[in-house]
Amino acid sequence: EILGSTELTREGATVAFAGPWKRLTVKQAFEMYTEVPLSQSIENEDRFFQLWAEQVQPRLGGDGPVIVVDWPSSMASLARLNEDGTADRFEAFIQGIELCNGFGELTDPLEQRRRFESDRQLRQQREAPVYPIDERLLAAMTGGMPESGGNALGLDRLLSLLLGADSIQRVMCFPEHDL
Repeated sequence: EILGSTELTREGATVAFAGPWKRLTVKQAFEMYTEVPLSQSIENEDRFFQLWAEQVQPRLGGDGPVIVVDWPSSMASLARLNEDGTADRFEAFIQGIELCNGFGELTDPLEQRRRFESDRQLRQQREAPVYPIDERLLAAMTGGMPESGGNALGLDRLLSLLLGADSIQRVMCFPEHDL
């Protein structure tokens, strides 16, 4: 309604917002846009994110919005797992810009503890800061946490797309240069 159209023209390309939006798994995105199989890239988190940032993300949603689903479980520490072991997490992209990130909440305190402990071991091996386990969260989960999920929409990112802003700073309420 803001645009008066279901299409957006930005940087010479037209993107159709009308659904259904295309869906890709993280594995499919790696197969389409890199030479490195996902199974090899997740062995090294830094390598995964480098490939994601340089080769995959810039190509997502060029001709229309795309939702990327089924993330590696190591990339979604608070998300519940799907039957195939991937995380119940999604991100939506338009023209390489991530608009939102959402997931189904992990509500199993035993699995969450296992993940916290695994993360602590990895951080220790990398000589990174090791943070204490959030015992209050685990206690709350043990008390009974209902099925839930969430989605964080980047309103500033959406506004910059809709308004054709050349920088996210132009639509932020408190841009960095004003601080």
